[in-house]
Amino acid sequence: MEQKKIPSDRLQRNRELGSWKEIAHYLGVNIRTAQKWERERGMPVRRSAGTRGRVSADADALESWKNRSLQGELQRDSFGWPLAPNLRVELRFVGRQPQTADLELLRQYLTLLKRALADHNPP
Repeated sequence: MEQKKIPSDRLQRNRELGSWKEIAHYLGVNIRTAQKWERERGMPVRRSAGTRGRVSADADALESWKNRSLQGELQRDSFGWPLAPNLRVELRFVGRQPQTADLELLRQYLTLLKRALADHNPP
């Protein structure tokens, strides 16, 4: 009998993530950002007993949390987040609600800005 393959994205959604490293990788952020999201945004993470207890999270619960968080974010017209110590970025949309194409254009502008800054401030 041939076994059906489960698509990798489905496997990942039904996975138990057993460390900050796995949680951060799943979300596409660094570990500190994931830890901050738990503290400040209520990201669902389970902790085992003890002062240095292990953490875990269910990928489905993280997906639900991300979708709820994103919906709340999209209802606002401005966004802000820290980039580094003493550096915060703020983004404000004026006019209509931004569409996917608008965000793609914004990504292209940010890429151009990144290149210009790299040319102006070599490492």
